[in-house]
Amino acid sequence: MRHILLMTCALACPMWLQAQQTAQQQESESRWKQDIAALVSGMSARGSLKDPKKGVISREQKDFRKLYPPQRFEADISSLETHLGAWPDAKIVLELTRIIAAAHVAHNLVKIPDGMGFEQRIPVSFTWFPDGLIVSSATPAYKALIGRRVTAVGSMTPEALQSSVETYVSFENAGWARARATRFMSFKPILDELGLVGPGELVAITFAAQGTESVVQFPFVADPKPMLDLYEGIGIPVPLRDTHVDRNYWYQWLAESETAYLQYRACTPDARISFQEFTRATLADLESRPLKRIVIDLRNNRGGNSELIRPLLDGLSAHPQWKNKLFVLIGPNTFSSGVLNAMELKDQLGATLIGEPTGGKPGSYGEIELLKLPNSGLSVYYTSKFFRAPKGMKADAVLPDIPVKLTFHDVRTGLDPTLVKAIAEN
Repeated sequence: MRHILLMTCALACPMWLQAQQTAQQQESESRWKQDIAALVSGMSARGSLKDPKKGVISREQKDFRKLYPPQRFEADISSLETHLGAWPDAKIVLELTRIIAAAHVAHNLVKIPDGMGFEQRIPVSFTWFPDGLIVSSATPAYKALIGRRVTAVGSMTPEALQSSVETYVSFENAGWARARATRFMSFKPILDELGLVGPGELVAITFAAQGTESVVQFPFVADPKPMLDLYEGIGIPVPLRDTHVDRNYWYQWLAESETAYLQYRACTPDARISFQEFTRATLADLESRPLKRIVIDLRNNRGGNSELIRPLLDGLSAHPQWKNKLFVLIGPNTFSSGVLNAMELKDQLGATLIGEPTGGKPGSYGEIELLKLPNSGLSVYYTSKFFRAPKGMKADAVLPDIPVKLTFHDVRTGLDPTLVKAIAEN
């Protein structure tokens, strides 16, 4: 009898486990279907959806059917739903990311989650410069690689990797695509999807080194920390443009060149001082200076409230003696409201724009709404308003009046050619 019971158990256990796995799979598939339905209805709904506790939780995506043509969008969603039972969560997230990014609206995106496999990353990150893809941060164990130029990731050149990763990046021009894609290059699910993870779950990265090449095999690390930055890695002082990264706006008088340097890093109030108070104090200080030029640095401004800058626009307008002394620095990380502010400074005050094309497009979709998917908790951002570009402006970026590129060679030698050019202009 005992022998029969053991045989029965041996036969029943695999069947029970299989039934459990099937039930879990069906539950996961059902939950993802609910999330996808919430995404589709939230973005395409007319008017607003309201929750008695949370208020308005969704407004329709502006021009939804134009940005997401029904035939293509419905086919993508249908195809995704047929794979829900077979694909892991990370792959489902990637496909949702691709579908939303396909509209090429920079504010429309699925935020990469902290979990679902995306916490697994290689312990280095990259930045594009005109002279190549550079390791710009790393954990202490890989500090020696900071500043090295990448020539291959697995079997892909940096350019091929960029092109493949762009599938998942929401962008409207090449500058923003390059600025954002590098973040995606460290995630395990993406490197897995591109077939770049080798034996032992390692990623082979090839580096240029004094005329030769070397290969390093990188493991994946869960939420790698601490990460040493570029300046720590190559052992140089932090340049003016990257100081006070914890402040949304700040000012410094550069006595040698008699230049007022204002960095406007984010269109967001700073807890230390309101922007109105900051503007009042800064302009009061400038009135007592032998001022030759005012430089407003928007190169790291990725947006916020575009109206926050109004006290500065009004304050500068009230000082006609400073006309033709205003220079605005822009680049691929100038985005959203930062772009709008650059255009206002040029159009209203005659500022000269110096640097590289902006990452944001002058005419684009904004007024961002957040849709939180009920089961996965994924955050989906989309836009409810279109902002027209100024008449006659047809480029996909705001272009500088004086083009200046920041190369990695400049960084390594401690040079900021954009600021240097602004100081030399007047």
